[in-house]
Formats: sequence, structure tokens, C-alpha cells
Amino acid sequence: LALAERAAAAEAELQQQTKRDNLRLEYADKVQALNQWLEVAEDDATEEKQVDSLEQAEAAVSNHQKVAAGQSDAEGKLAAVRAVGEQMSEAGADAAPSVADVEAQFAQVCAQVAERGNDVEAELQRQQANEALRVSFAEKASALDALIDSLTQKLNKASGDLTERLAQVESVKGEKAGKEGEFRAVAEEDQKLADANVLSNPHTTLTFAGLEVSWNQLRDAIDEKVSLLQQELAKESSSGLSSEQLAEIKAAFNHFARDGVISGLGFMGLLKAIGQDATEDEAAQLLAKLDKDNSGALSLPEFIEYYQSVSADTDTADQLVSSFAELANGADFITEEQMRAVMDGAEVDYLVANMPKVDGGFDYKSYVASCY
Repeated sequence: LALAERAAAAEAELQQQTKRDNLRLEYADKVQALNQWLEVAEDDATEEKQVDSLEQAEAAVSNHQKVAAGQSDAEGKLAAVRAVGEQMSEAGADAAPSVADVEAQFAQVCAQVAERGNDVEAELQRQQANEALRVSFAEKASALDALIDSLTQKLNKASGDLTERLAQVESVKGEKAGKEGEFRAVAEEDQKLADANVLSNPHTTLTFAGLEVSWNQLRDAIDEKVSLLQQELAKESSSGLSSEQLAEIKAAFNHFARDGVISGLGFMGLLKAIGQDATEDEAAQLLAKLDKDNSGALSLPEFIEYYQSVSADTDTADQLVSSFAELANGADFITEEQMRAVMDGAEVDYLVANMPKVDGGFDYKSYVASCY
């Protein structure tokens, strides 16, 4: 009987030990299942990643929501750990890690998950605000860039006489002045981006620094052109030519000019139009002499200055008639002898060959009239 009791007791102890071993294995499986979520959740909660765009912030929120969605299932797994832990306690088996340690870790991770949720949501709101700033800057910068291009084209296309061109350029200047608010708006948007520490903008390649340079260059180009046109108008007004003469010169110049300047065969045609014959080589040499800015072409002010100089050096028809009349002692004709008395022989030979002959000499009045 004693032997049978001992055998029964040994069998009971073996069964109890086997139960404890099985509970330890089951407990380890339950803890491992819970740990899978805990590790993922802790990795998400402690991830330190720079977020520089709305897309990155949205991705962070999406990842966190997936982790947070698993918390309910993880609570069920924690309950399973507790249940097996109670069975182990009843069976006299120690749980490692203890249920209390597992619960503490779970509570800590859940707190981190909640904090992470607040962080990614705040970051999402910040990036949404930054994205609005990026879009706003891109739109205003694009509009300003188009404005600069439009005003530059208007400036370059100014045409007509000096007065008309000056009026067009001053109109561009006034239009630019009226758009200063658009320039300031871009500057303000750029400052907002700087204050928000936004360093990139996928919506545009334009920068305020580049736009500011273009804006100031346009201002300088306008001021320079206004100054130049005003100087040319001042030269024109002090040329000593009558308004009728200036109108005739401008008409002749514009007839042969291209884009407000004249060169090559056009210059030869212009010289002929004002009564000066020149070969192609002679015209080229004269143009090079008159082309003060070395542009390869002649502007209207440069030509007016030339015309003024040749006009000042040329006798008028009345002056020539008066000179011939003085040599002819007041007669309506002049003799060859009277001309040779005061003029170069070659000049007299030319006049004798070309001046109309009349009884007693040559008709100098008809000759002068034909020349003018």
C-alpha cells in the first residue's frame, strides 16, 4: 500500500510539472504575440525622422493610424497573457517576465502611442499650413515673373519718334510703379516661408532673390532708357533745325530705318534722299565715323547731328545766288571771265560745262535752282 501511494504521488507530481511546463510555453507564446505589436508601436513612437513636406507628414499619420488600430487587438492579447499568468500562479509556476512587468510595458507603449498620435497630427497641421504657404508663394511668384516679362517686352518694343518712344517708356515706368504691391506681396510670402523654416518648394523653381534681381534690373533699364531719350530730345531741340526740317529728316530716316536704326544700303539711300551721293565704301566709312556708340548702325539723334553739321557748312540757294550776283555786278548772268577772276579753275570748268548759257554769259539763277 505504501508503495502504491508513493507511485500515485509521483504520478501526480509529474502531471503537475508537465502542466506547469505547458503553461510556461503557452505564456511565452502569448507574451511573444503581444510583443510583436509592442515592438512595432514602440518603433513608430520613437522614430525620429525629419518631415519636410505634406506628403511625408501624411505618410507618418497613415503609418501611425495603422499602429494605433492594432491597439485593441493588443489589449486582447494582454488579457490572454493575464489569464495564462493566473493559471501559472495557481499551478505554482513563476511567469517570466511577470504579468506586472508586461502590463507596465504595455501601459508605457500605449502612452507613447497616444503622444505619437498628437505629434504626427500636429506635424500634419504644420505641413498643411506650410503647403498653403508654398502654393501661395508659387502663384504670386509666377504672376510677378510674367509681369516682369510683359513689362520688359513693352520696354523693348517702344517705337516711333523720340517723343512717342519716351511716352511709351514712361507708360511702362508708370505701370511698373503701380505694380509695386505685387512685388511686396511676393516679398511677404517669402518671409513667411523663412519664418516657417520652409527650405524647399516643389511648386516653383522661382525664388524671391532671383525675382528681386530681375525687378531691379527692369527698373534700371527703364530709368536708363528714359534718361537716354530725354537727352536725345534735348539734342534734337537744340539742333537749330526748324520743325519742318526735323519732320522731313525723321520721315526720310524712318523710311530707310529698321527697328529704329539705319545701316548699310539703307544709309546710302538716306544720303541720296538728302542730296548726297556716296559710293558703298564712302557710305560705310561715313557711318563708322558717325556711329559714336559703335553699334554698327546709326540712330536718329546721331543722324540729326550729322545733318545739322552738313547744313551748317552748306550755303543756301539764296546765298549762292547773292554771291553770283555780286560777281556779275548785279546782272542776271555771269561771264566766264568774272568767275575765273575769283574761283578755282577746275570749279569754273565744271560751271561752264553745266551752267545754262544765255546771251552774254551763263544763267546762274537757273543753275542754282536746279541744284536745290
